[in-house]
Amino acid sequence: MEQIEPLLKIQDVAKRLNVSTSTVRNKITAKDWGSVPKPSVTIGRSYRWKKEDLEAFINGCQTHYKIADKNRLPANFAKYIKPC
Repeated sequence: MEQIEPLLKIQDVAKRLNVSTSTVRNKITAKDWGSVPKPSVTIGRSYRWKKEDLEAFINGCQTHYKIADKNRLPANFAKYIKPC
């Protein structure tokens, strides 16, 4: 039987990014996806992340972490994203 990995809470993401939980929450509210990864699951105001999504965001993986609107990104943004 395959084991399902638990989703990460906002505290886990904040700790991994070395920022406060309020910083993560503020960035989510502002939809600042360049600073924090987009939550994998949102239910109301409860956010959860898959571990692989967080790691991909930290590593700058463009094929795993999908950006919704590429037209809104700065022109030099691509140099910060590494292919997987």
